[in-house]
Amino acid sequence: MESTELGLHASAIICVNDLMALGVLRALREHGLEVPGDVSVVGCDNIWLSEYTTPPLTTSTSPRPDRARDLFGASGARGSSNDAVRDIIIRPELIIRESTGPAGESRLPHYQPVGEAPAESDARVAGPTAVAY
Repeated sequence: MESTELGLHASAIICVNDLMALGVLRALREHGLEVPGDVSVVGCDNIWLSEYTTPPLTTSTSPRPDRARDLFGASGARGSSNDAVRDIIIRPELIIRESTGPAGESRLPHYQPVGEAPAESDARVAGPTAVAY
């Protein structure tokens, strides 16, 4: 089955966490789609199962102890409304595994490289797209 037959016109699905990404992997497999051949899947939070899925899941992670300490410190430090709000920078790490791959003509029938206008309009197509869940 082609991804477009399911109404999926994206080259990637980016999930809010790895558990959701595991469900997406299963649903795509049940519909006969290959990951990453037909669509890439990315999770977020790097649970221990991520590296053992089929295919192993590309995900992201951030240092949890640092994140928790910074967030707790920021919320507890503001004693009055006059206190300055500070920015908290979280530096996630992308862990590339086998659930992602290159997108292009072979993956998306509607794919057009940047610079080629569709025949029916003057609009420019920037290439593959992603869907976030």
